[in-house]
Amino acid sequence: MKVNIRILSLFFIFMFKRFIYGVIMNKDAFKASWRFIRYDGYEIFDADAEYWERTAKEIADAGFTHVMTFSNTHFRWSFYKQWPLLTDVLRKLTAACHKYGLKVVEHHSANLLYTPAAIADEIQVDANRLKDLKYWPQMQADAEPGNTVDGVDLYSMFQVDGRTGKPQVTLYDAYIMCHNNEDYLRIYQEYLATLYAVGIDGIVTDDVQFLADGYAACACPSCRAKFFKEYGEELPPNGEDWENFIADETSDLFIKWKKFRYESVGNFHKTIKAGYEKLGYQMLRPNFAATCVSWRSPWGGWFDELPALDWAFIEHCCGVIRYSWPEFLVESVHCNMMARQRNIPAMSLYYPDRADVQELCWALSLYIGHRYFGDPRSEVLYQGQAEFHKFEEAHFNSLFKMRSNCRIALLDSALGRELDADYNTATRRVLCSLSQAMLRNNLPFTMTNAEHAAEFKDFAVIIVPGVSFLRDADLKALGDFANNGGTLVWLSGSGSWNTDTLQKRSESAIAALLNITVPENFKAVKVDDLSGGYIKRCAVKDADDREPYDCAEPTKWRPLNNDELTQYRKMTSFIASLLPGGADIKAEVPHKDLLISSFYAEDAPKMSIRLCNACGTQDAPELPGFGQQDPIPFPQFSGHLKLQIRKPDLWKNVRFTTAIGSTLQQTSFAVAIVDHGEYIMLECPLEHLHEFMLIELA
Repeated sequence: MKVNIRILSLFFIFMFKRFIYGVIMNKDAFKASWRFIRYDGYEIFDADAEYWERTAKEIADAGFTHVMTFSNTHFRWSFYKQWPLLTDVLRKLTAACHKYGLKVVEHHSANLLYTPAAIADEIQVDANRLKDLKYWPQMQADAEPGNTVDGVDLYSMFQVDGRTGKPQVTLYDAYIMCHNNEDYLRIYQEYLATLYAVGIDGIVTDDVQFLADGYAACACPSCRAKFFKEYGEELPPNGEDWENFIADETSDLFIKWKKFRYESVGNFHKTIKAGYEKLGYQMLRPNFAATCVSWRSPWGGWFDELPALDWAFIEHCCGVIRYSWPEFLVESVHCNMMARQRNIPAMSLYYPDRADVQELCWALSLYIGHRYFGDPRSEVLYQGQAEFHKFEEAHFNSLFKMRSNCRIALLDSALGRELDADYNTATRRVLCSLSQAMLRNNLPFTMTNAEHAAEFKDFAVIIVPGVSFLRDADLKALGDFANNGGTLVWLSGSGSWNTDTLQKRSESAIAALLNITVPENFKAVKVDDLSGGYIKRCAVKDADDREPYDCAEPTKWRPLNNDELTQYRKMTSFIASLLPGGADIKAEVPHKDLLISSFYAEDAPKMSIRLCNACGTQDAPELPGFGQQDPIPFPQFSGHLKLQIRKPDLWKNVRFTTAIGSTLQQTSFAVAIVDHGEYIMLECPLEHLHEFMLIELA
């Protein structure tokens, strides 16, 4: 009995220490400054202890606190026979980083494996993530049929293309493991356990999706059996039957299958979390996505509902930053919603290739309320981030501990996006064009979702942009919002499907659930009234390409024309007219795309105003076409910008009397301020503005 009590006591001490560790990590999360640390061929085979010591020290000296690993062994299943070697390298890396106070989060693809054909064609592999094939002469043989992992046939764990009945080949020229395959889950979790044991502080399991061509996968035996067990229906046979099945996104079976895939990805993440907790570990869990609301991929991605998330960051990739930032910012607003609802930091991951591009990335991040996570893959640019860190530390509370000062919210639904066959052609059209209109015309807004209906009371206007899949409870909560004094902007098609039953709703059923008793607070709007053109990711084939295309679609990229910009102003004016007292920010800007945002502290009467100089970035460059080499204009201004800022309700009875401006180049300067009660007037000296200006009010 004494032994049992002792074991029980030790267990509770261990769990208490883990709890304290978690509290500390959460407390410091907003102060974390991230960068990648690589271990490629040289680091794996040639680097010594001195190399890792020097690397860790340089990273810490530049002001970074957390590192996330990246490796050309990212497709980790291509190296399943070398896992012990890679784990030993990770042990050395982690020990060196811990010596200098750096937290280490291991990051790799949880499921991808290059095809033998891709490995044989070195150009294909080099174009993806793996270079230096000389280090891995056996990799092609290890990817051939007939190989086993822990006694399990390698190919038996792959996702299957239902059109062919063969392993699915992804856009990365790689096979992909199926998240419903029990052998895969067991072997992968055993591998993760070896990583936890070397002392890493966190884990990112990347690429957890059904990375198929459209909805071709997964038709493996595991998915078929699990789907039948959960829904009592058989999936169609491979071949023509499968092609007919995926051609109709509105059939009952197809919608059930999409929901099944979405939940399968979620169950994988829950399994990973339960696995390390069972072993007694508490991992730091940053995670990211590249697109959520700006384009619904057919891959069943899971970001909004992750069971463990300590930092939410959006990966701004696949587009020339100078021209793609309007779409990037829409994704940043969605990321802000997730971070706000979990009380965690939001971050923006950019890949700048020049100093001027990095300055714009940093300015966009701070303007939207994010920490900047830059991966320039250039030590010179990494070292340049040291100045960013000094500025951020000097103004930490004003930058990272404040809430967006806005009264408008766009409704989003993660599962609704996944299930809605018309999302990319309807809801996305409204959400992206209206979001970009408000961003570029300085009308503050955020996003919300019905899973957090308790926060509806914080908004004056909620816009439902054709979100078709909603629960009965969601419609009731939105109706209550309007009946309690909020303005509900309702676009046609919203609520037309029941998320719980996966059945269509009639207009009368929608009206009954909303039960609007204050009709003047309900604004039914046509899609064309709140949509228009919008900027997509400006993708180029290489650094010299000047004929860009839309990243997600095979269409030519272009900036907006004057008619579309006029529509932007009309949409913004309409939404602003629904706010009591009008727009929260009013300014006559000297050039379009001088971006302005407003934030406030919840624990003290303080505010911050942020200016980002994206002016000229959407204008035609000197050379014909548009390309990656086009410089960031950063036009210089003179004189003063007159700003009217509405005070948040929390501090509407407090007089703000001081305003101090700061930029990266200018330590501090006075800004003229007059408090008019409900709003504040500022006169900002624009000669100090290069890429970013912070104005702190008290």
